[in-house]
Amino acid sequence: MAKKASCNFSIPAIILAIAYIAAMVLFLSWAAILLFIPIVVLLLLGGIATVKDLVRNKASRSFRTVFILLMILSILALLALTPGFDLLNHGMRFRLLITGGQDKLHSWAMEVLEMPPHDAEPGVEYSNWRIFKENWSKQVKVLRPDSVDIQTIDHSTGEKAVYLSYGGGFHHWFIILTQSKVDPDSLFGSDYGMSYQWREGIYVVQEM
Repeated sequence: MAKKASCNFSIPAIILAIAYIAAMVLFLSWAAILLFIPIVVLLLLGGIATVKDLVRNKASRSFRTVFILLMILSILALLALTPGFDLLNHGMRFRLLITGGQDKLHSWAMEVLEMPPHDAEPGVEYSNWRIFKENWSKQVKVLRPDSVDIQTIDHSTGEKAVYLSYGGGFHHWFIILTQSKVDPDSLFGSDYGMSYQWREGIYVVQEM
C-alpha cells in the first residue's frame, strides 16, 4: 500500500507541473509564477517517493516506477533551465512566432509611433499616451496585453517606444518596441527586474 500511495502522489505532481508549464507558455498566465516553488517542492517529494518505490519495487512494477521518475527528473530539469519568468518569455516568443513573427510586430509599432495621440490638441507635445484597442493589430490582439502605450524613453532626443504591458500588483512585464537599439536595462521603471533582447528594437522587461 505504501508503494501505491507514493506513486499516486507522484502522478498528480507531474500533472500539476505540466499544467503549470502550459499556463505559462500557452496562456501567458503571470499568476502561475506564484506556483513555481510549490510545484518544485511537490516534484522533489514525488521524486523521493518514487526512488523509495524503485528501491523496494518488484520487477513487475519497476518499468512504471522508472518512467515516473524519468518524467519527474525531466520536468525538474526543464524548470531549472527556464525558471519562473523565463517560461513566460519563451511563451511570448512562441506566440509571436505563430502570429507573424517579430518583424511584423515591430513594423506595426513603428507605424503606431507615427500616429498622433487620440484626441490630440493641435500644437501640444505629448510624451505618453495610450493606444486604444480598436487600433491594435490582429497580432497584438492575439498577444493579449493588458494595455498598449506610447512612452518617451529618451527625453533629450524625444525618442518614444511602444509598450505592451502585462501583469499586475507587484509583478509587471513589457514587450517594448523601440526605433533604435537601446540598453534594455535603461528601460526599467524600478530597481528590480530582468531584461531580454529578442532582436534590435524588441525587448522584454520584467519588473518586481
